[in-house]
Amino acid sequence: QCDWSSDVYSSDRLDTVELASMNGYKTIISHRSGETTDDTIAHLGVAFGSYAMKTGVVGGERTAKLNELIRIQEDLEMPDSENWEE
Repeated sequence: QCDWSSDVYSSDRLDTVELASMNGYKTIISHRSGETTDDTIAHLGVAFGSYAMKTGVVGGERTAKLNELIRIQEDLEMPDSENWEE
């Protein structure tokens, strides 16, 4: 388990996720209970290629993260060409 709330650098977390993937493990990203509506974990889950995201009980914190996953999926499927540099 890689604790996202601790003082571990993201590069160390990425190394852990890559090592797990190379050895046939699937990663599940999660946060501690009592988290805020900060949706950064959704971006980390997508960037790290996590198998799943554990967001806790139904509530505003969970909804914010799930909504951000939907926005990320929409951006990946239909990227806005105006935001791309030529």
